Amino acid sequence: MIQSRPFLSNPKFGLTRTFHYDDATNQFHIQTQFEVEKNLIQARFNLYDERTRWDDVSHVAHIPGPIYYQLKAQGILDDDKRFKAWLNSRDNNVFRTRPGII
Repeated sequence: MIQSRPFLSNPKFGLTRTFHYDDATNQFHIQTQFEVEKNLIQARFNLYDERTRWDDVSHVAHIPGPIYYQLKAQGILDDDKRFKAWLNSRDNNVFRTRPGII
């Protein structure tokens, strides 16, 4: 029988951690869930006009911590070409704060 108990919740950051214990195997794991604030990011996205000029320090994305560390572990953040491709991917539009191609 698997027993589950939430042991950490931070609504401000959308973070929830749950402890799961399996009696049969005497093993446990911790599940981390992170809710991306789609509405907040979409609101930032809508603030930009597509004709707004790019500059050297344009804010183009908001990447939550857990996803940032996942990208870092995969080496994507350390490779400009791969990171730009990741940001331009339709699958990751939810993290974009402005339109256009990077």
